[in-house]
Amino acid sequence: MREEDVPAEVLEQEEDRERFLDETVLIRQPFIKNQGVTIGQLITEKIAQLGENVVLRRFARFELGG
Repeated sequence: MREEDVPAEVLEQEEDRERFLDETVLIRQPFIKNQGVTIGQLITEKIAQLGENVVLRRFARFELGG
């Protein structure tokens, strides 16, 4: 989910808006292999490293246990 896709009424109901967005928006979530880097930062690093534009078009979410 992108930050723009979060409905305004949902954001109004959340007490801690930034925390909600950090948990919900994929680009703002921590990278699983390095919790100190967000997915957005990782993409930016790879763009600089590869010299090519990298775009996240889709992703799959897997949940173990539960």
